Amino acid sequence: ASLIGSVYRKAPTLSVPANLAYMATDCDGNGLSIYQQSQKSLEDVLTTGRCGLLVDFPQTDGAVSLADMQSGLIRANICHYDAENIVNWQHTRIGGKSLLSKVVLSESVDSVDGFVTTKVKQYRELSLDGGLYVVRIWQKNQNTQEFEIVSEATPKQANGQPWSIIPFTFVGAINNDASIDQAPLFDLACVNRK
Repeated sequence: ASLIGSVYRKAPTLSVPANLAYMATDCDGNGLSIYQQSQKSLEDVLTTGRCGLLVDFPQTDGAVSLADMQSGLIRANICHYDAENIVNWQHTRIGGKSLLSKVVLSESVDSVDGFVTTKVKQYRELSLDGGLYVVRIWQKNQNTQEFEIVSEATPKQANGQPWSIIPFTFVGAINNDASIDQAPLFDLACVNRK
């Protein structure tokens, strides 16, 4: 906590276009400010060496109007994933560039049955299929105990065009690529165990 405090002793400033000003108070759709989310990302990088951020946009049929975005009905959210929940990833070389072509994320979601709410494990698969970004949700079938696809979508940008990249990034201790960096606090933790 003191390391995070020392990093943030001078408050960061947010400089974004007017249609993204809501990020200052709610970047994830749950009321977490981008400032708080950056602190959570720093905490994860210090303790585990990495985390991930996904830009999620609601499913739309076409271009989104400025009024819809300003009202908050349709807007981008930045979803944080702990290192432990980034299950798998792949890169594909396209021309001279290596692109993230698949990411599998473990999630826990609420399942409501009458008055009972239980947590259900699911996997969010983000992939490039034929050059288009596709999201598949996998959940366990209670009868067969096998994971199966329960939803599949091809998210679109605000202009109605499909994504040609996966809007996910790794945040690491050394660099922001998929390689697993050593946690900066690991050596300190080892010294304190002795």
